[in-house]
Amino acid sequence: MLRYLSDVGFKFGKDDYEDGLMELFGGLLGESGREIEWGDRRFLYIYADKDVEFWFPIDSDGSIDPTSFEMHYNTNRWIDLSGPEWVKTDESGIGGILCLWDYNAIYPMNICVPNAFCVAELTEEKDYKCQIACFAESMEIYKSEEEFSSNFGNLNMQAFIPLGQFATEEQSSHAHICGIVKEMQKKTNSVTGNNYYHLLIDTHYNDFDVFVDEELVNSIEIGDIVSVIAFMTGKIRPAYEGIELANKNRVGAEKKELKTLDDLYKILTKAWCRETAYPKCQLDWDGSDPSYGQSDVTAMLVYTMFGGTIHKVSVNGELHYFNRIDDVYVDLTREHFDLCNIPFMYEPNLIYSRQNRGRLDGLGKRFELLIKRVTDLMKNKKMK
Repeated sequence: MLRYLSDVGFKFGKDDYEDGLMELFGGLLGESGREIEWGDRRFLYIYADKDVEFWFPIDSDGSIDPTSFEMHYNTNRWIDLSGPEWVKTDESGIGGILCLWDYNAIYPMNICVPNAFCVAELTEEKDYKCQIACFAESMEIYKSEEEFSSNFGNLNMQAFIPLGQFATEEQSSHAHICGIVKEMQKKTNSVTGNNYYHLLIDTHYNDFDVFVDEELVNSIEIGDIVSVIAFMTGKIRPAYEGIELANKNRVGAEKKELKTLDDLYKILTKAWCRETAYPKCQLDWDGSDPSYGQSDVTAMLVYTMFGGTIHKVSVNGELHYFNRIDDVYVDLTREHFDLCNIPFMYEPNLIYSRQNRGRLDGLGKRFELLIKRVTDLMKNKKMK
């Protein structure tokens, strides 16, 4: 059963908890469920609302217990994190609490991660992306720094304290978040009709997405200072698919500045632009989602530098290209789907034959432009 079910947007009381779940999921399971496999595990994945997703384990006999699920509120903001380390895991082995570090490895925090089973390998040496949703258990609102200080003394008004790491019995993913309200949205859960607030809180540590029941909010405005005790959950993913090959050298890497797959990915995040995107995607291309429309030129570049094969799948009616190297799928452009919360699987797929590959060679100007931008970035990096 879920380790923690926030009331945010749902309001399940103790007396009708199981009945409420059955009523909610009874319709959703048939309406929007999608079966997904990871290794030897199967799950039913559904959206209960555009911001909320649920994962239901499927037993070996194909049955589903609606009271056994994991939930995540999508924030649509991915944060760079590193050094994941398990604090504790579920009995089921599909998730647990991770201690993660900010990208500069200065500050740790505990996060409950229901979807850890989706990540093939968690290693401290790799970089990861994480969505963090903070469910407010209590919240106090202050209109000025003086008002905050009168209650908390010398505590910084933008402090982040990972309370769960200091628990006397076992660690949890609770935190004390103090900060300034940077953005604010009042939302309605389309399934239940309940209202809640989605706040973006500016702290010295990071910006945090905080979800708050309407009943905890009297009067709040952008610029207010808040003190929140929150339960932190997250979705984690590698920076790209195939990160286990991050240190794989390209062909002829000995005399090259750009040696590894990871080197290529980091350069590509700066090299992708509107003009290298697929023509149909150029109008909507945005620098905040740089991998959008870049899968064909990127797959071709990866193939050119690292070999392997090129594959494609259809995602919502559009073709998406990626690579397979040393029996590992490599997709340097999957971030677009994560940013937009679009689930997809790499199998089944179609592999390109030599005859088909000529069509990818015909990418022409976009492919040449991407190579030029990568080369120019490497030259600038070498000069600094």
